[in-house]
Amino acid sequence: MEFGNYRFLIKLTDDAFLPYYKGSTFRGLLGHAMRSVVCPLKRNECSSCILCSTCTYALVFETGLVLALPHTPRVSAPPHPMVLEPPLTEKREFKKGETLECGLLLFGKINKNLPCFIHAFGEMGRIGIGKKIGGKRAGFVLERVSSSNEVIFSKDNGVVSMPQPLDLIFSLDRQDNSFSDCLKIQMVTPLRILKGNAGKADLSFPLLLRSMIRRTTSLLNAYGQGEPRGDYALLVKKAEEVNHAELRSPPFKNALR
Repeated sequence: MEFGNYRFLIKLTDDAFLPYYKGSTFRGLLGHAMRSVVCPLKRNECSSCILCSTCTYALVFETGLVLALPHTPRVSAPPHPMVLEPPLTEKREFKKGETLECGLLLFGKINKNLPCFIHAFGEMGRIGIGKKIGGKRAGFVLERVSSSNEVIFSKDNGVVSMPQPLDLIFSLDRQDNSFSDCLKIQMVTPLRILKGNAGKADLSFPLLLRSMIRRTTSLLNAYGQGEPRGDYALLVKKAEEVNHAELRSPPFKNALR
């Protein structure tokens, strides 16, 4: 499966006031900006739009309307081909001229639409972000976009140099016994996993592994070359034998305030 990992560096043109957890703010603004820059039929709903199947906005934010459900019982809906990684700082007040960095992960052919995401980030800066200060939201400019530590776009030249080739995610049909006896997993953004329509505070390793399996198989079915072979039942059984320490208080404790 083709995989793109991009870093977007923005520079504030106004003072800004942002929430503790910035993921929802950035993702919502990206969706609004994306639709404004790529949708030629401004008043149509995606479900009735003739351009839906080729529209970047619909492919990313209305995926269920465009993409067929992957053929696996572990997936209830087609996955979105994008993950937005927000700035991880809990800082809320920013001064004009400060910078923030967002990560953008793209899966499969949507990587070819990277210029649309770059254009949308520029529109996000014009719309403004965060709480209104003095009657307006903070604006920003997109300074640069990088991939694998190489700059592929800068505001100075305005040209996108698409990374070639893209990274690949694939599975190996072999045994690998080189793992450590101990693994530390840190949740750096809020996480909710539902089990039986209810969320539980105590995240067990088997439940986490099942979620990882669902996520992996859905992405590879939708945007790769199909579900990798593997004994998933055995993986879950092995996961039940893993001892795990109690969870510590997660970061972004004020994320929902």
